[in-house]
Amino acid sequence: MSIVETYFNNSLGKLNPLRNSIKLALSIIFLFIGSQINGQVLFQESFNVNDGMTNGSANGVNWSSSCPDCVSGDYWETKNGFFEGRDTNGEAVWENVSPIDISNCGNIEINFDIESVGSMEDCNTGCNSVDWVRFQYNIDGTGWTDPSNSYMCAGQCAGFNVVTSGDTPFMNYTTGCIPTTGSNLQIRISVQAWSGSEYWRIDDITVSCGGGNAGTNASITLCNTASSTNLFNELGGNPDNNGTWSGPSMLTNGNSGTFDPSTMTVGTYTYTVGSGNCQTSSTVDVTINSTGNTGTNASIALCNTASSTDLFNELGGNPDNNGTWTGPSSLNNGNLGTFDPSTMTAGTYTYTVGSGSCQASSTVDVTVNSTGNAGTNNTISLCDVDLPVDLFNQLGGNPDNNGFWSGPSALTNGNLGTFDPSTMTAGTYTYTVGSGNCQTSSTVAVTVNTTGNAGTNNTVTLCSNAAAINLHDKLGGNPDNSGIWTGPSNLANGSSGNFDPAAMNAGIYTYTVGTGNCQTNASVEVIINPTGNAGTGNTLSLCDNTSSVNLFNELGGNPDNNGVWTGPSTLTNGNSGTFDPATMNGGVYTYTIENGNCVATSTVSVTLNNAPNAQFSSNKSTICANEEVQFSSGNINSVNCFWDFGDGNTSTSCNNTSNLYSTEGIYDVSLTVTDLNGCISSHTESNMIEVLPTPKAKFTTETKSIPVGEVTVDFINQSENANTYQWNFGDESPVESDFDAIHYYTVSTQDNFIITLTATNNAGCSDSFSIQIDVENEVTYFVPNAFTPNGDFDNETFKPSFNLDFKPDSYDFLIYNRWGELLFESHDPQVGWDGTYLNNVVQSGTYIWIMRFSNENDINLFTEKGSLTVIK
Repeated sequence: MSIVETYFNNSLGKLNPLRNSIKLALSIIFLFIGSQINGQVLFQESFNVNDGMTNGSANGVNWSSSCPDCVSGDYWETKNGFFEGRDTNGEAVWENVSPIDISNCGNIEINFDIESVGSMEDCNTGCNSVDWVRFQYNIDGTGWTDPSNSYMCAGQCAGFNVVTSGDTPFMNYTTGCIPTTGSNLQIRISVQAWSGSEYWRIDDITVSCGGGNAGTNASITLCNTASSTNLFNELGGNPDNNGTWSGPSMLTNGNSGTFDPSTMTVGTYTYTVGSGNCQTSSTVDVTINSTGNTGTNASIALCNTASSTDLFNELGGNPDNNGTWTGPSSLNNGNLGTFDPSTMTAGTYTYTVGSGSCQASSTVDVTVNSTGNAGTNNTISLCDVDLPVDLFNQLGGNPDNNGFWSGPSALTNGNLGTFDPSTMTAGTYTYTVGSGNCQTSSTVAVTVNTTGNAGTNNTVTLCSNAAAINLHDKLGGNPDNSGIWTGPSNLANGSSGNFDPAAMNAGIYTYTVGTGNCQTNASVEVIINPTGNAGTGNTLSLCDNTSSVNLFNELGGNPDNNGVWTGPSTLTNGNSGTFDPATMNGGVYTYTIENGNCVATSTVSVTLNNAPNAQFSSNKSTICANEEVQFSSGNINSVNCFWDFGDGNTSTSCNNTSNLYSTEGIYDVSLTVTDLNGCISSHTESNMIEVLPTPKAKFTTETKSIPVGEVTVDFINQSENANTYQWNFGDESPVESDFDAIHYYTVSTQDNFIITLTATNNAGCSDSFSIQIDVENEVTYFVPNAFTPNGDFDNETFKPSFNLDFKPDSYDFLIYNRWGELLFESHDPQVGWDGTYLNNVVQSGTYIWIMRFSNENDINLFTEKGSLTVIK
């Protein structure tokens, strides 16, 4: 018995009274466990469909059932989520009619739920009492086979193998593993019950590949110091968790297969699932690598001037001598790890032995204490007016910044050694770094020289036509008269620095006294104010609708751009002198340049002209395609006019004009006018003309013909580009204006009707569309009122007859007895009732018939009723 079968038999059977309410949950549990044990599910039917079904499909496989001995009230069909058989009066069969594909399975397993309701009789009872369930399978059409776990059921109505009989509380039946090399599987479940209070319930029919899943082979390499490993987790795929392990050592923890590399033997370990012929297995090859000895961690402190050291000798313990070193620098001499403090970097160096994932390591922390770098000696010469100097920056080389200074004066700012030549004593200053026995020093010899007096800075402003001056006289203070001048131009008269504004350039002139590095200077900034250039005058004629104009650009010559404007209106934008014809007054505008006492002016005389009027109008705004529009303006005396009608057409008429619009759309219209003064005005009317699309009338109706009598017809409007509608229904009824229409026809004679829809848009354009509806012929039929099913071959069948307008595929014909029980049903007008019910001729008497049909030209279904008399 499988794990699933044991679970259901021992546990779920006790919950039988609640089974209907927990059926779905049990199915889910079963499927989950089954998929772990039995592998891929090929077919499963849980009958969660409507009641009364006798055929269906699952996983693309069709099934059906039959109960040849069932009478009224008996059944073998779906009921409340089961396939249920009640009072079958003999064998009722369920089987798949299309094959289940088992070509990818070496083994299969079939299981389903069985439950009895009522008092069932076991085998060896009477023919009309024994109740049983039988199961068989057929592979590739070789014949029906009983499963090995079925048993013989003796009795008058048995004599074959069954899987259960008598009272059967809820159980899950399984065939167990069935080896096969076939491709197509058919299964059959038969039941027998002999009482209206006895039911067999079948559910959750499942076919799956049997034999279990052992996963796929794997290999693993472990270190001898690694923790234990579950070999089950190393298998590939999705192995079942109910297998067993075998191999060189006895693994622990059952199917987990726990391997301890410190105590167990390497080799191949095999995982097996299933039993008997349905076993499968996978292997895990285990390899163990040994980890070496790297000793214990250590630390060492060295001077940067010390000799090289082998870090291997610094490790504690007894490290193996076949390892490698890594760290901030590349050590020398292989496993010895020779460290040179003068060239290599301090830090943590790691010694590693072993390979791959089986490695061990230890470290040596190396600290290097420097004796220090004081740089190299230097000599500097300073002036007594120089700014303070950091002597550290005067040392040669790359001195350390953690030393201290000593010398004739106490320097400031620590290791920087700031020397102030205006307050400190010249001489040799010593810089020392390091501590204890490791110190080094360098010196800076300082010489201080005296600097002369160049006076103080000044600024002088001159006109470009002023007389020459001596810049020495413009210096502040009491400058020495032994200096020299430098600047934009070469000054005359030596230290006097004679400057001529008419010939020399403005700028900064520098006066320098002293020699060598001990020089001092002062400067005189000379500013020359020119008399200025205001350009030359001009005249300007503007239209009052033109854009703003910068009057500065209208001046002649090359005027300076630092002047100011005055005139009838206040111009904007400073020296640009922006004039706005729309808001400012015409007249004379003056541009003035002032530099001290030097003033220059120029003028621009502005004349303003009124722009022409470009307004216009049209006689229409909404039109249809190919309609003309008239346009009017008041520019008869204009020099030039240009119309743009928006559709690619133009005109140069300065009075009235017209345009023919041929294409639907919305158009802007523009007019540009030029007057005698050359002034131009433009005006655009946006969306002025709308050319509507031509209406297109259309409608549909599902009614192609109508019968004589009163008939309602629906009309669906499918018109385009219209907003008003008129319906003419062709029967002299009033015209209607609804969008869609419903019309009532009273038809007395065979004729036809022409329905016309006229669609109109806002511009008055219209279109019409018509459909003809014919009046159809009536269907005539004849139904006899009696027949004699007595076997004399005369009047043995009861059925109606029709004329040629009858539509056969719409036909239904039903016969009922007086208690409303359906005795006969036909959908073929050629098939009539032979007077039998359940293979027996009914009693003489009165019966009811119901007939449904339609004619050839109508979708409406007609229903007729009547009675007949059976005479025997």
